[in-house]
Order: sequence, then structure tokens, then C-alpha cells
Amino acid sequence: MNYELFSHLPAKLLWAVALIFPACLSAQTSEVTYGGPRIEYQNHTCRVKKIGPLKGVEKKSYQGMDIWGNYMLSMQNTGYCTAYRLDRKGRPTKIGESFPLASQHELNHANVASFTTRILSPDDPLPLICITRCNMKPDEQGRDKVAYIEQIDPERGTARLVQTIWLRDPGSKLIGTTAQWVVDRATGYLYAYGNTIGNKSPENKHRIMKFRMPPYEGEQDSLVILTEKDALENYLLEDYCARPISPVVIQGADIMNGLLYLPTGVGDEKRPSILYVWDLRTRTMRNVINLQEAIPVEMEDCAPYAGTMMVQCQRCLYQIRF
Repeated sequence: MNYELFSHLPAKLLWAVALIFPACLSAQTSEVTYGGPRIEYQNHTCRVKKIGPLKGVEKKSYQGMDIWGNYMLSMQNTGYCTAYRLDRKGRPTKIGESFPLASQHELNHANVASFTTRILSPDDPLPLICITRCNMKPDEQGRDKVAYIEQIDPERGTARLVQTIWLRDPGSKLIGTTAQWVVDRATGYLYAYGNTIGNKSPENKHRIMKFRMPPYEGEQDSLVILTEKDALENYLLEDYCARPISPVVIQGADIMNGLLYLPTGVGDEKRPSILYVWDLRTRTMRNVINLQEAIPVEMEDCAPYAGTMMVQCQRCLYQIRF
């Protein structure tokens, strides 16, 4: 308490002030350390807006998506791509016609799209993009947990397969279903994420693996095989998280500022739209955001744009402003 604030008062009033604030007159600030989750009384809010419909290939479900500059690449099941140009408010304008990826195949679910930082040619408008195959059925070479690295020209509507990355996991001991692949462009690392058993099992857990991004210097790098020994980090999210992810449908993924954004669910009452935000640096769950009321449809993939988060859903695009 600052006595000078009351120095103009008569003595009797000063004595009354002292009686009213007996503890404050000599109080000191102390720091107390406590265990458990941090106590916070502030509720954070975000604004969610439906931007509009998508105009991809008819009867092909929407899957992976990523944004570079004002280009948005939207992937669909079996490997089709539609390029859009976004305006300042995130509204998409379709560029040309939809076109097949170089990896287009009935087994390519194209579940996650994630730009790398590697630009092969100075004339390329976009860097190489990593596309998650996401199909438990092995291909003709016996590969299941696969990422395709493609060179895409959104203006010409062309795609070229540059590299195939395969996580060899005998017996699916690491990831029991399919691996979702996502690039941390700030650090250059490649992450694989997936279920240990499956969405419906109460025993299911979620594994995160961190790898160095495989280089590409030519045809000799067209196939990269990764194993458990190559992982720089390999852990189960549930080993660190007191609030584990429920056995729901995992969808896309994006990394921004060290945070892994994981849209999940299918947008119904039993499997609601929930966005998990996992801190890769501290291995803690930063946020669990229930978006069911705001986004009552199946969220597929997400990407940052102009200070917001764009979410590709089935046939439409949403924008989240935190």
C-alpha cells in the first residue's frame, strides 16, 4: 500500500484506512509452485465461417488439402487434384479443370496433403508436395504406409511423381492401420502419425514418429525406405497425455509453430468434429476444440492461411479464426 496516496487525510482517517487494509499495508508477492494441469479461468473463443462449396471431381470424396501462398491444392479419393486461388478472405476460385495426380490409383486415398520446402526448378510455382496414400491394402510392391512426393503445376494442371517414401513396418507393430504423413516446414522434419490398432478399438493409441526429410537429388532417390531405426522420435501420444484422444476417426494433419493440428471425427453425434492441437516440443495436448456445432460435417484436412486456419470438409471449405 502506498501511504503517500493518503498523506492529505486527517490522522483519524489515516487510522481508519489502516484498519480497513491491515493485510495490504505489509503484503509481499510470493510465487507458489503447484502440480497438475495449469489452472486457467479464461475461456478462449474462435470464430468459424463457412466459406463456400468446392468444385472438384463429382462422386469423389474430398481428402487432403494444403495451401502455399494463395494457391490451394485440394485432393480427392483415388488421387485427383483441383487447384484454387484464394482471395484475401479465403474465398476459392477454381483454376482450370481437375486433374489426376501422378500417383492416381484406386488404392490412393490422398488423405493428407503437405507441402515441403523443396522447389526443384526456379520456374516452379509450388514446392514439392507430400501426399498420404492412406490405404491398408498393400500395393503391387507390398508397400502400405506410403507417402508420394509430387511436383505439381496448378496453372497447367500437371503432376509428376518424384519420390515414394515407404515406412516399412513388418507386422504393423508400430502403426496398425495407415500412416498419415505431414511436413514441418519450419524445421524440415517429416512426421508419421497413426493408430496402433484402429479407430473403433478402446485399446487404440496414437503413435507419432519423426524423421529427417529424405533428400531428392535425382532418380536414385525415387524410393526411400524408412524403418523404426531411422526415427529421431518415436512415442505414443497417450504416454504423455493425461487427456487421450478418443477412439475416433483421424483425418488430416498440419504443423504450424511447433503445433500439430489434428482434425478428427465425421461430424455426427457419435463421432463429432473435434480439433486436437498437440505441442510437438513439449509433448503436451495444447487444446481440444469441439467444433461439432460450428462444423457439423466431416473435416478432412487443414492448413494455415493469412492468420486463419482453413479446413477442407466434404464438398465445402470452412475458415477458423482463433
